[in-house]
Amino acid sequence: MEKGNWIEIQLNIKNKIKEIFYDYNIENLNDYEKRKIVFEYLCNNLSYDYDLLNNIKDFNEGKKQISRNPYSELLSVINNKKGICNAISQYYKLLLEELGIAVYCVICNDGTIVNHQLNFVYDKENNCYSFDDVTSVIVGRGLIEDYYDYDLEFANEINQGNIEVFDNYKWVVLDEEYINYLVGREES
Repeated sequence: MEKGNWIEIQLNIKNKIKEIFYDYNIENLNDYEKRKIVFEYLCNNLSYDYDLLNNIKDFNEGKKQISRNPYSELLSVINNKKGICNAISQYYKLLLEELGIAVYCVICNDGTIVNHQLNFVYDKENNCYSFDDVTSVIVGRGLIEDYYDYDLEFANEINQGNIEVFDNYKWVVLDEEYINYLVGREES
């Protein structure tokens, strides 16, 4: 797996935050408002890479070999505004972290042929976590209001976390060290 160039990605993240919040006084916004602005921006400006998804499905069914490169997939979302759930959720994570918002990438089995990755975000004002799923909005499963800031009960209603991803685990948090390595970030 190719290790990323953190300086390049960090510069992009900083510039993207400036672009997203150009019309806002960011100092007057709380974390929840900042998070929603980023969420809406991504939902309205990214597209889903169905070609990559179909290649992954064909690989999982033994029809073809593919070479996955998570760093390249993340760069595709950053530079081309197109990707699949893993790279989209990782990009969302990096943007929120730049704003000082605690966020994790989580994997669940939503009943499709491939596992699904979304975000688990901490709301420090209410001292709780909730889910955000940019990808589900992009692919048309629902509206922004459906997939922003929802709880475990709703996640189960939409078949997220009802099936084990690994033995005895219905949700798997993506290791922070993996993402740090992926983007070439040395600090935690």
